[in-house]
Amino acid sequence: MTVNPDAGILAAYESWRAALAIYNVPRDRDDNDVERAAMDMICAQEGVIQQATAATPKGVEVQLWTFLENSTSDQADNEAIQRGDLDYFVSKGGDMDWHERLVVAAMASLRAMQKGAAA
Repeated sequence: MTVNPDAGILAAYESWRAALAIYNVPRDRDDNDVERAAMDMICAQEGVIQQATAATPKGVEVQLWTFLENSTSDQADNEAIQRGDLDYFVSKGGDMDWHERLVVAAMASLRAMQKGAAA
């Protein structure tokens, strides 16, 4: 059995996405413990993702999604990020800042590399 060299990044990404989903649930302001625990998990997983050296296009893509999530406060963008919805960002085109367009282009390239490797 072959182990994915980015298994740690991918596991951290799934935990990060799950914690973001919990964090983004509307709740009473009195429910700070759940929000704080989710934010602690988000930060811990972002640390794992940031400190890792990716070995696959998917690992790099995860790092770019993490960057993109930290660079926007738009709810629709955040939801698309959590889904890994590259098409959403491609369709925004010129409506994004320059750095976001570069990240989206890099992710599109990475996905093309993954498709090419599978062929």
